[in-house]
Amino acid sequence: EQAQRDFWIKALSDASSKGYSADDYTLRRRERSQHLQPVGDYMLGDLVGEGGYAKVKSGFSVKTGERVAAKIMLSSLRVEATREILAMSALKHRNIVELQDVIATGGHTYLIMELAKGGELFAKLCEIGRFTEEEARFYWQQLLQGVLYCHRKGLCHPDLKLEDLLLDDKGEVLKITGFGTRHMMYDDQC
Repeated sequence: EQAQRDFWIKALSDASSKGYSADDYTLRRRERSQHLQPVGDYMLGDLVGEGGYAKVKSGFSVKTGERVAAKIMLSSLRVEATREILAMSALKHRNIVELQDVIATGGHTYLIMELAKGGELFAKLCEIGRFTEEEARFYWQQLLQGVLYCHRKGLCHPDLKLEDLLLDDKGEVLKITGFGTRHMMYDDQC
């Protein structure tokens, strides 16, 4: 509680030093938060992706302030969601997007995952045109490490594409995502 109080005092002080009144700061904050959707201990905001049966929104933890991504599926896809949750919860690796929480509410299932702030590898490739051999090897090695880990866990991702390869905020760590249940294969199916 004291930490929150100190945070707000500092925020208001900073706003005042920039010529904003406390009312201006509060008004801007309210405007930004109007589109936020509370889900459990999280606030969800902007849509960052959309697939065949799910949407992904960015958000943050109300408790810690940590940025997250939330995959939102209809609860009617309960069997598919359960399979994906089981698969993702078994995968804990530096090169795989981590599942942090699962919330079922309001006819939807929310898979709360780490947010790969660097965006898609595909977007980076489009931005720069092509990778040098060294850059390509750097990302290829990380992709192979993540795929090998999945295979050792008895899971494979037969639909890997550039859109399923994300980057951390510094662009240094590749993260595999897109473990949708329609694409997961187990053990001898790989």
